[in-house]
Amino acid sequence: MDEIYNSVDFDVGQYIANKFPAFTMVSAGIDIDEVYNENFGKLSREIHYSNFNDFVDEHFEIKSLVYFLNDEYVNYIKKQFEKNQDRNRTDNSITTLVTPTSDSEPTLSKAVVHPIHPIEKTNQPTQIKPQTRSSIDRSEVTKSKNGKYAERLVRNKLKDIYDTLRWTSENSEIPAERNQSSIYDMEYQRDGKNVYVEVKAAVNNFYMSSAEYHFAHEHAESYEIYLVDLGKEHIDGPHIIYEFEASKTATQYRFAYNMQ
Repeated sequence: MDEIYNSVDFDVGQYIANKFPAFTMVSAGIDIDEVYNENFGKLSREIHYSNFNDFVDEHFEIKSLVYFLNDEYVNYIKKQFEKNQDRNRTDNSITTLVTPTSDSEPTLSKAVVHPIHPIEKTNQPTQIKPQTRSSIDRSEVTKSKNGKYAERLVRNKLKDIYDTLRWTSENSEIPAERNQSSIYDMEYQRDGKNVYVEVKAAVNNFYMSSAEYHFAHEHAESYEIYLVDLGKEHIDGPHIIYEFEASKTATQYRFAYNMQ
């Protein structure tokens, strides 16, 4: 906190005007939107990250400081943004776009799955990080690109093993094999029967739609899951759905209603 000079001649109004210039904007005829845009521009020139805009929009207390920008607040916002970046780096890699780093052949093996049991629910409210529409859209695009890359790795590896393999998902780069109604990613013939393949770009968790989950159980004996660590270009599998069952948690809500 700043030290305030102790004197009967101390000009409180001038101090407030200097410390919090936005307080005098209305009387001075200043456009607060213009002030915000100008201050945000100054911040953006110092913080060169494409997701900085979303960070500010998602943290209202940070956004409010932009109106009152000074050196102290600039440093504070920088530190908070760096902390946010560090937290994001620890999140599941599925939200980070991964690109091939070499022309080396991806590895394939099968590890033993040790399901992580879900934490029991409590009455405490869950802290959910707010997101902007642009950050959600960007995350979905990234997941889609990672998913396609993972499927390509699995397809290229399994095609050498099963010559009847067909890449049926919407990500398929082979139009003749693509099936828009497919709820699995690939299929091949084994002993005259179909085997269904689901590919997940994942390190320690993955998501399944309700349709995928029920299909996996209905065809448990002929449904294989391959997990792809994109960073290492390693494929783990095949696994069956029951190996992961103990770790299942609900991630969506369903609401039913009638209109009168």
